[in-house]
Amino acid sequence: WVPFVPLAGIGVCGLMMVSLPPDTWIRLAVWFFLGLIVYALYSSKHAKKPQFQIN
Repeated sequence: WVPFVPLAGIGVCGLMMVSLPPDTWIRLAVWFFLGLIVYALYSSKHAKKPQFQIN
């Protein structure tokens, strides 16, 4: 069962993704890139800068 069930799941998910309309993919891309921008801005403001000491 092990190789069949995961491969069948991948196949079914792939078929469902292919059957989605194009506007759904556009919405996905827009939200994905908005999320990346928010993540980058948040992490750049809240990152702890390393402090090096020279002895």
